[in-house]
Amino acid sequence: MENGWTIHRFDQLDSTNSWLKDRAGGKPHKTAVVADFQTAGRGRLGRQWVAPPGTALMVSLLLKPNWAVERGAWLTMIAGLAAAETLSQTSGLNIQLKWPNDVVIEQDGVLHKMGGILQEAETNDGRLTQAIMGIGLNINMGPADLPPATHTPACSLKSITGDTFDRDDLLQQLLNGFGTHYAQAEQNQSPQHAWQDTLVTLGKRVTATIMRDGNPSHQIIGMATGVDEWGRLLIQTDSGKIEPVVAGDVTLRKDS
Repeated sequence: MENGWTIHRFDQLDSTNSWLKDRAGGKPHKTAVVADFQTAGRGRLGRQWVAPPGTALMVSLLLKPNWAVERGAWLTMIAGLAAAETLSQTSGLNIQLKWPNDVVIEQDGVLHKMGGILQEAETNDGRLTQAIMGIGLNINMGPADLPPATHTPACSLKSITGDTFDRDDLLQQLLNGFGTHYAQAEQNQSPQHAWQDTLVTLGKRVTATIMRDGNPSHQIIGMATGVDEWGRLLIQTDSGKIEPVVAGDVTLRKDS
């Protein structure tokens, strides 16, 4: 037990999320699993997430909140805040978040992705009984180690600063930050405002690709004006209508 967390460390796993999911019933609330290397790491929308051994911070957190289902988005907000605050405080860089779950930094007008968050939740009778929060952050990856760009080019703390960082120190800061925000949420304090202040998405024209059964369904184009208490992105279309987006793939438009 470290600072209220039960931590399991591994040199290699297929996926920290999968390891926790298979054993969640026998593990306590606030269990963390860390691996130096993942052979089958994944992000949102089934995307692969790969990093050379020992270069990234790859951790999954098991929570058993028994919250109303609507509060599930709070956990994504909390994880994002903890990640951005940890990296900013350690490096002095201005780390931000791109809705809903990307950890990013803006350089020369271009967003670069430093990490992401994946939530896998279980519900029962309208209650969020269990959630596994997978957090992957690029720490000590050199430029040659970074994955090829999709919409957003990748970066790491090392590729920007040239410095090497202690991943265990970063883990402790991340867990402490998550724990602080979680305790506030337990007291019914929504993380919405702090999270909103960290979102680089707001005030920009965006395209939101809405998914249905894992496939693109339709797009919403407009100005990202804010987020509501439950984490939905509010997009004002050119007709003036406000469209709340629960889940989707959001890209910033060049005509912002």
